Amino acid sequence: MTLEVKKTFNTEGLINMLLYGPSGAGKTVYCSTAPKVLVLDVEGGLMSIRGTNVAHAKIDCMGDIGEAYLLLKGSKEYDTVAIDSITELQKRSMTEIIEADGNAIPSMKNWGQNIEEMRKIIRAFRDLPINVIFTALESTKETEDGLAMEKQPALQGKSLPQEVMGFVDIVGHMEIFEKQEEVDGKKSVKVYRAIRVQPSKTVNAKDRSKELGTWIKQDLNGHGPSFADMYSKVFGKKKAQTEKVADSEGVKKETPATAKKKTVVKKGNKTK
Repeated sequence: MTLEVKKTFNTEGLINMLLYGPSGAGKTVYCSTAPKVLVLDVEGGLMSIRGTNVAHAKIDCMGDIGEAYLLLKGSKEYDTVAIDSITELQKRSMTEIIEADGNAIPSMKNWGQNIEEMRKIIRAFRDLPINVIFTALESTKETEDGLAMEKQPALQGKSLPQEVMGFVDIVGHMEIFEKQEEVDGKKSVKVYRAIRVQPSKTVNAKDRSKELGTWIKQDLNGHGPSFADMYSKVFGKKKAQTEKVADSEGVKKETPATAKKKTVVKKGNKTK
């Protein structure tokens, strides 16, 4: 096997991220904004994106997640995969493990098998040559000083939440804000959504790109936050930097005049 060495400016423009938050916060809708996305529906909850032209596959067992991985590994039809959610996927894994052992409740051995299976699955999908989004519900734990409660992905296993956050480049916490507004004398409450990508004393988050600031917010029309906006922020500046470095090192660039036209890819099926 020959070791392939690359320069950082030639690194592929792909994003792998973990998005966690409370139920109903908008995680599935966010996933649907990614380019040519295949949503792996573990939770059975696609009502929020009904009527959109998004490809999806129902995950009823761990065999289905393995089949989806093989499909994506050998296909160029999708640019993004979203596993919605790994919280539910871990529960499915444990159910199958204890049923195979004939147990009513998980043993220590079962927990070890479950956590290791989740590690392998998340790493495998993360390493696919496409954008990857993992969603999770949120849980809380006491901070080290015992003075506050800290939000983190809802995954079983003392170290697994931190491990999974370490596997990806971006960890975002989806938050909902309510704001009272008055228009023509009528008061109403408007709901805003935003993704926090910088950590605080009570929220786990991170952004290895260092391009996103603290929040990924809705646009002025109230749409979003969206994957496309985040992607452009991460790679928009880096594209210019890449071209500058490429020039300095004599790397031939592709210009708009010589660039090949993109092929049209068939869209996914409508959700039902």
